[in-house]
Amino acid sequence: MLIEDQYPSNSSWCFHGNKKWFVKKQRRQQHLCGKRPYSRKKKRWAVKILKQNRQKILNELDVNTVLPYLVYEKVFSLGEYKEILSQDTRQKRTEMFLDYLSSKGPTAFCSFYHS
Repeated sequence: MLIEDQYPSNSSWCFHGNKKWFVKKQRRQQHLCGKRPYSRKKKRWAVKILKQNRQKILNELDVNTVLPYLVYEKVFSLGEYKEILSQDTRQKRTEMFLDYLSSKGPTAFCSFYHS
């Protein structure tokens, strides 16, 4: 038996209705790659950690070593990369880096943590 016999081409059974199956597939794929949407509480958690440890990060972090990895992970764009590295001092580069990172969300924070 041919596929055309089982599912005639003029049938509209697969072209109408809601797209729940597609939404479920997207959610499953997002879950697998770890990029699920985060709640506000989780977003605040990442910003809270950055604020609590800001001074320590400012003193110890070398942005030149971390930033290329985060550009590769597509956390930062090339424009942001150039803007951060164009700052005069290491302190200013790190401050700008932390400002951008705190606005990016928890996935960016996780990428920073793993770098």
